[in-house]
Amino acid sequence: MIAAREETGLEKGDIIIALDKVETSQFYQDNVSKTPECQYMDWAKFLVRTRSVTVFRAGK
Repeated sequence: MIAAREETGLEKGDIIIALDKVETSQFYQDNVSKTPECQYMDWAKFLVRTRSVTVFRAGK
């Protein structure tokens, strides 16, 4: 994370490791466009619809 709104519970520096219990690498392969210009919008769309986000938070 480079930035996040407070209401998300995410913090700067968090690393998202899973969306809805699917590892981000697998989620990317299955759902995200391979063209760079579309990836930003794809991730934004999926994050809004995701029910759970698993993060690695350094030091916690």
